[in-house]
Amino acid sequence: MAISSADLIAPVGLVEASLFPGEASNVMAERLDGYLDEGYTRATAAEADEANHDEAAKQWAYHRAFLQVYLRLSANPSQVDVDGKGSHQYLISQINNFKNLSDDALRAHQGLLVPVTVKRTTQTRPSHTVRNSFSW
Repeated sequence: MAISSADLIAPVGLVEASLFPGEASNVMAERLDGYLDEGYTRATAAEADEANHDEAAKQWAYHRAFLQVYLRLSANPSQVDVDGKGSHQYLISQINNFKNLSDDALRAHQGLLVPVTVKRTTQTRPSHTVRNSFSW
């Protein structure tokens, strides 16, 4: 059964809509479906066990989603003060949490890209019978 973006979005999955502010839900779903497609392509290219393809695609999509959040948070100021409207701040540890989530998902994805064991036929040498005569 193929994984879809609905499997990744909360409350079923780990991706909250708030992680992509200003992005419509259908755009976020398309983003995640694109990441899943990449994950399936990677699993197929690695000749991974087909039983692992869904989980490998899912972990790749999580990796990419959390990496995008990390990049967005890293590219913006960690603290903003707006006159008369308050302030907002992200701690570096909060930002790094998304990097850690991304790295964990990437490691899980790579761990699933184990190629299917290829059956190898061994070449057998032709056998010969040799007459032996032992005496004591």
